[in-house]
Amino acid sequence: MFVHLRKIRFTLLLIFESAASVKKILCEAPMESVVQVSGTVISRPPGQENPKMPTGEIEIKVKTAKLLNSCKKLPFEIKDFVKKTEALRLRYRYLDLRGVQMQYNLRLRSQMVMKMREYLCNLHGFVDIETPTLFKRTPGGAKEFVIPSREPGKFYSLPQSPQQFKQLLMVGGLDRYFQVARCYRDEGSRPDRQPEFTQVLSYIHSSLTDSALLQPRMSKPG
Repeated sequence: MFVHLRKIRFTLLLIFESAASVKKILCEAPMESVVQVSGTVISRPPGQENPKMPTGEIEIKVKTAKLLNSCKKLPFEIKDFVKKTEALRLRYRYLDLRGVQMQYNLRLRSQMVMKMREYLCNLHGFVDIETPTLFKRTPGGAKEFVIPSREPGKFYSLPQSPQQFKQLLMVGGLDRYFQVARCYRDEGSRPDRQPEFTQVLSYIHSSLTDSALLQPRMSKPG
């Protein structure tokens, strides 16, 4: 008999034979329960390898098993092919994040940002800048989110774009810099708008432009 044990980034195949206690724990534990097993890692029999799995060449022959946390009934199965409404996914975000697609999206974004920083900082001397989230109100453009302060009648505004900070940094003598900035715009729930998003902003002084720099050009992501 066998079961699949899912870890964070891969799945392991557990096999067990005659141990009644192990069989009872692994077969009766609800899906998404947390279990602890110990055993021997062995190669799969010839012809039973699964090249589609990172662990497709091995399996674990279980000796002991322990149920650490039994899972209650979930609002939906943790499977990408199971259709779920967006409202349900957002309500149980901690479960939705376990899905393969969500894990892939988050890790891909992390790799993309890391590559961008390596390219700009290490190869072209850019400075990675972080600008404040609490700022003063700027007239014009989109409506801003207003945050009250402890002082009566005084408020902060969340920046709708990092353009104001760009002007300060230009005057301050930073000839080339970039930032991954969070932007906030109080524009309501429109189909093509979001209240908060990430903007990639890069700046290089015109007199220092390198024709080979930024190919392809960095731009605001969707």
